[in-house]
Amino acid sequence: MEKKSWCEVRQNPNSPHDENYIKYIVKKENVRKIRMASIAAVSINLFLVLISLLEKSEIKWLPVCVGSFLMIAFFCGSSIVIKARKRKWYQMTYLSFWLCVTLMFFSHFQFGSLLYSHACYLGFIILFGSIPVLFNKERVGFWLLQFFMFSGIYMQQRVQREQFWYIMEISALGFLLATFRYSSKIKEVHNGFDLNSAIALSEQDAMTGLLNRRGLERSMYSIWPHCIRQNLSVAVIMLDIDNFKKFNDTFGHLQGDICIKRVAEQIKKTARRKTDIVARVGGEEFVVFLSGVESKEAINWALQLQENIEGMGIAHSAHNLLPIVTVSMGVYCDVPHRGSEFCRYRDIADANLYGAKENGRACIIYDGVCYGKKNLSEYRKINKKVLSEEERMLG
Repeated sequence: MEKKSWCEVRQNPNSPHDENYIKYIVKKENVRKIRMASIAAVSINLFLVLISLLEKSEIKWLPVCVGSFLMIAFFCGSSIVIKARKRKWYQMTYLSFWLCVTLMFFSHFQFGSLLYSHACYLGFIILFGSIPVLFNKERVGFWLLQFFMFSGIYMQQRVQREQFWYIMEISALGFLLATFRYSSKIKEVHNGFDLNSAIALSEQDAMTGLLNRRGLERSMYSIWPHCIRQNLSVAVIMLDIDNFKKFNDTFGHLQGDICIKRVAEQIKKTARRKTDIVARVGGEEFVVFLSGVESKEAINWALQLQENIEGMGIAHSAHNLLPIVTVSMGVYCDVPHRGSEFCRYRDIADANLYGAKENGRACIIYDGVCYGKKNLSEYRKINKKVLSEEERMLG
């Protein structure tokens, strides 16, 4: 699968307001919280065992050992699930954890110490109401499971009526806490999507879908320090559509916008890597940032882009020297060091772009050397080829 580059503002293919996707996001986070919850459950279990030993209460060690073993197993299992990134495993791990925790804490009511049982169940309610978040059907299901379990204990006269209603009050409190936590989490996820969408729109060029100046600055804020730390060679390419004013004056601004979009599309296709960054920084001016490339690779990239744009054969104004739309590019490549700034590299690339225009346009300048320069007859051949292809398709 082809990876998306940073030249386009990223938008999640799943709808931010899709309930199933919201559940996936929350459950993925819950699996991470299970790791903490499992360790917390083991700690609470061992702490209450210590209290019971100090009180010299009779303890049934089998449920204690089994419960602790299960929680340690869930800690290891959730770590594997997180590493594997399997969507279908999130739900299974998530529900299995709470089923085991419910049975484990319920089994503690078979202990001889009433203090131990109630304190243990209170710890369960705290986990139930705080981490992880349970969705509506799951939350109701687990609460009914508790109700029937403790009703059975009450009917067997293992707890008194006052104790039974005390337990149910704690359970209802945990249910309300979990409900509140659920509503807060869903709202938090929705707000997060809305905020990310607003940020993305503010950093997007509306016409081309590329980054704008603000988006470029924000992207460089994160990737530039990484390039310095990893000692990566980077390339900055400044690109400008040649004699674009003549194009606008001849064909109008609407066709001018279409031309810009088509050029932007070719830049997107050429910038295939995830770390390639492209932004529109002016009317017909673009900047490209490539990381992990040497000067030869950067020049070849620019030559490929030049070929792709010229290959479209977009007719230029009759007042223009060349019959098709071309671009000029300035390239600068180096290994950034601590204290260096992206704006300096961009300024050097911009100076090389100015040199390309002084050299007659439709070329690439790097380190004082001109690349990709063609004569007029070659551009006429390209134009003739495109026109004949169009006629063939129309015919």
